[in-house]
Amino acid sequence: WSTLFLKEEKLSPKKLIGLHFTGSAPSKSLPFAEGQRIIEQLKLKGYDLLLFHDKHSYMREKIHYDPSLVTTYISDNILRTAALIDQCQAFVGVDSGLAHIAAARNKRVLVIYFREIWRYNSFVLGDHVQTYTYRRKGKGLLREIRSFFQQ
Repeated sequence: WSTLFLKEEKLSPKKLIGLHFTGSAPSKSLPFAEGQRIIEQLKLKGYDLLLFHDKHSYMREKIHYDPSLVTTYISDNILRTAALIDQCQAFVGVDSGLAHIAAARNKRVLVIYFREIWRYNSFVLGDHVQTYTYRRKGKGLLREIRSFFQQ
């Protein structure tokens, strides 16, 4: 199924990056402008981008990202979501079940936390996992993204 999905969406697994910017609440979600900057930077580097949402987080968002820059996948099935994550070369997202799935599949993962304590209590672990604590105004987030993709 995931191979067919990527083919239909014209996405290459060789350059596919998974993104997940919306947590269970607005306080656990990346502001739209920050997500937009990440998308623009990764697109300029030639990556194909797949943004994961569930139907509730998608409906909660007031603005949606440009489909010419990122493909949005609205999940209704965790197994299909996991199959798509498995196709990704790397994953950038907020601390969520999807970040855990990506880490469990040994994907390179950059997890964005919104409180320092969450970072230290997280189960998203591994040598392939990098963490970042987001401060409003996102100082350093793009630098962290650049560093993550230069490794």
